[in-house]
Amino acid sequence: MKYHADGPAVMLGESTSFFPSQLATYWRSKGIKVVLVSHGPQALNALSDGTPVVHSREYETRTTRSVTARVMNPMLWRMERLMPRFKRRFTEVTGVSADTELWLPYLAEYVAAAWPTVRAARAQRPRFVFGHEVTTYGLPTALCRGVPRIIFPWGGDIFTYAESSPFHFALTKFCLRSVDLIVPSSTTAARHICARFKISPAKVKPVSWGVDRRKFKRADDQQRPALCTKWKIDPTATITLNPRRFRPDWGAFVSLDAFFQVALENLKTHFVLFGGHQTEKFTEQARMEVARRDLSSRFTILEGEASLDTCAELMSISDVFVSLLGRGDMRSASVLQAAAAGAAPIISDNDEYREMQKMGFEGLFVAPDSVEQVVEALRTYINDPAKTRGVVAQNDRYIQQHEDYSTQMDRMLELIEELCTLYAGNR
Repeated sequence: MKYHADGPAVMLGESTSFFPSQLATYWRSKGIKVVLVSHGPQALNALSDGTPVVHSREYETRTTRSVTARVMNPMLWRMERLMPRFKRRFTEVTGVSADTELWLPYLAEYVAAAWPTVRAARAQRPRFVFGHEVTTYGLPTALCRGVPRIIFPWGGDIFTYAESSPFHFALTKFCLRSVDLIVPSSTTAARHICARFKISPAKVKPVSWGVDRRKFKRADDQQRPALCTKWKIDPTATITLNPRRFRPDWGAFVSLDAFFQVALENLKTHFVLFGGHQTEKFTEQARMEVARRDLSSRFTILEGEASLDTCAELMSISDVFVSLLGRGDMRSASVLQAAAAGAAPIISDNDEYREMQKMGFEGLFVAPDSVEQVVEALRTYINDPAKTRGVVAQNDRYIQQHEDYSTQMDRMLELIEELCTLYAGNR
């Protein structure tokens, strides 16, 4: 692929995902031309800000379709059938049982889609290529040779999915080794990438995405009652939010069990559960459990993906939030957004959040599988309003100093510009 100094930034990722959309909007605000290439069957034609979306399926040729159907897919699906044999290996490496309700990706779809995605990216004459998530778009990013290649790991791809089989591990390692720059959103992920995949630290640069403090902020005394009325929430209640995807492996039912205990012992509480992509069967299960306990009026359960505006609204009226994702959690945007909006954190005790604590972040740390610890933490915040206010104030200072979105995105752009300058000098 030829380097085009005046070409657009070409992102590879899902058009329905939050991260590509957010980054595209920011880059366009800086005057950068942006195109998103997506191979998802539900790909949009454009992002909400007008960023064009190119469907890589349109770049499939008769030859690639034939090779995929006759050679690649039979071989890849044969490999897929071997994956259940590696359950014990997965559990030993990750400490997570492969028999739980855990989503693990297969190889065939993403590998087969790689070449058309590369063709689509090349057709845009890119200045650089930026891939979102290693498992899904790491391979086409790695194969876009000749231009700066940047990959943004999401967490599960490097901590969990890579360990689901030797095939996934080899693919992840190849992708990470082949690109020019890796920008995980956490320092612990950067260390993991270097140690586990033997990647040079020189090309692994952790950059937290931070939080847009203009959008994620506390509702004032006039806004809060109106928003609570809109969402049918008692404005005098202590509102607790689970802003993470409602999946068992993300601690969804641990938090729900804790919420039930606190709801029954304290009538002035309300609980909000976000859904997320492909969580409908779990949110329906939660809704049935809530109804069985006659608590429907005190639980707000969202279905599917919530818009950024909806997230910001519910975060702005929440007093406490719970995040229980264990292995693979990065410096979560949801955690930063909820903290910026003025909710006090109850959070999994993992290395990344302890690193943030050293820099000034505060919260109550719990074992992600312990209902009892979550309940005790909720009681602490509810029964000690002064402590809660202190945690919120401390996190406001921390976010202002360390997690400003514009500052962080400028830092990422500086790293990319340095890489582009290096490529331009080697032409």
